Amino acid sequence: MNKPEDLVKGADGERFGAIPEDVAAAINCICGPICLPYGVPGPRGFGELHVESNPSRMHLIQSFGFKRFAGFAHFIASGYDWVGEGDRGCLMLVRQKDAYDMTLIIRPAPDLVRWNITTGYPKRVQDRKKLLWERLQEGRSEPSPDVVNRPRLETLTLHKKTKS
Repeated sequence: MNKPEDLVKGADGERFGAIPEDVAAAINCICGPICLPYGVPGPRGFGELHVESNPSRMHLIQSFGFKRFAGFAHFIASGYDWVGEGDRGCLMLVRQKDAYDMTLIIRPAPDLVRWNITTGYPKRVQDRKKLLWERLQEGRSEPSPDVVNRPRLETLTLHKKTKS
């Protein structure tokens, strides 16, 4: 029998992804692996058992082609597009797919050496007001300084032609 704090084994062992040093430094948090505890079922639970005990959430996750929550969690944690601020010291990891934000909520483990997945869900595109970090996409570029510093063009005024 697994204890709530025991970790689910995924494709990469107990590690589903990571918060690397550069991301951690940018958002002022700990770096480390992202793991999925077995957790506790129910509305106030956490981890794999929390999500898999919710039939409607699992139906939605399965509609995106994930058989189990562990596959969904690995998909997000191994390639998230942005990190947002969550409630009570948690972070949101978001990976976009099919006009949805696939979201994981993670919190630091008590020993502060890893992140534990608390819950996860697909959601229509979210408000990014709590955005802390975003991955630059391939082919995406930032404006060059000369474009940013270029003075705005003045509005042209067109005069009506008058008949003579």
